[in-house]
Amino acid sequence: MPDKKASRSQHLCVGSALVCAALAWVLSLNSNYGSGDYVFGSVLSISVWCLTLLGAVLFLAAQWRSLGHHALLNPLLAVVVNLVLSSLIFNVSVPLYLDMMGTAFVAIVYGPVLGMGTALLTACLASINNPLLLVYLPVALVVAYLFGWLARRGAFKRMMVMMLAGAGVGVVAGLLTTMCTLLLPGEYGQSGPSKLMALWELILHDGRLAVLMQSLSSDVIDKTLTTLVVCAAIRFAPKPLLCLYDYPETRPSRARVLTEDRFTLYLEQDPPRNLLERVQRYF
Repeated sequence: MPDKKASRSQHLCVGSALVCAALAWVLSLNSNYGSGDYVFGSVLSISVWCLTLLGAVLFLAAQWRSLGHHALLNPLLAVVVNLVLSSLIFNVSVPLYLDMMGTAFVAIVYGPVLGMGTALLTACLASINNPLLLVYLPVALVVAYLFGWLARRGAFKRMMVMMLAGAGVGVVAGLLTTMCTLLLPGEYGQSGPSKLMALWELILHDGRLAVLMQSLSSDVIDKTLTTLVVCAAIRFAPKPLLCLYDYPETRPSRARVLTEDRFTLYLEQDPPRNLLERVQRYF
């Protein structure tokens, strides 16, 4: 169960996964990394990719026995969601990423460990044709951990606090993205963020400051939107989708998502009669 105390083997898996991810990130900062368009084009990029994949497997293995088959199926579905959404928005002019919807879902429902495993696995598959994506591993790991950590502490129970928490995650993500972008050994150009960065550079006449402003503005909007969509999906999902993650071990996590009205001292006596009324009571 997500709320049970972790065993020694789980601690070992998580620690080893973090070491693999850290080593992969350090190697990705090498000036020779990312020179090709294909991750299997050099020994260095292959090594980084394999370390990232090993880290993802270790994160997933840490929770496999305690959660059952759905703890593997749902992170895999979340990876597909991440890849599809990020691919759809990659070449458009919208300065968002939408690459962590699935990761946020898993982190909130199952906890930060599976969330970080989902983030690493997404990075592995997304980087096959773009090795430079692995330079942003710290962003993916920290954001996944924050979503799980905040969910455990009830930050998503109320709509307003949930939105503020999402914006806070966006600020942290923006600062980390700035660091990774400045350390990037090559040029990674997603259309929307690149155009926004060019606009900030035109206004500020400072490349580093433009990177910071673009990262903060894009990530704050992106993570706030991600939080809103994911929490709404968890709370208001129809029964065919609810059966995918509605298990006894995940119900305590679901009970910490949008379960309080906007006023803590007042609850409506009459239960909502339809989906619209259920949504309105949180605003």
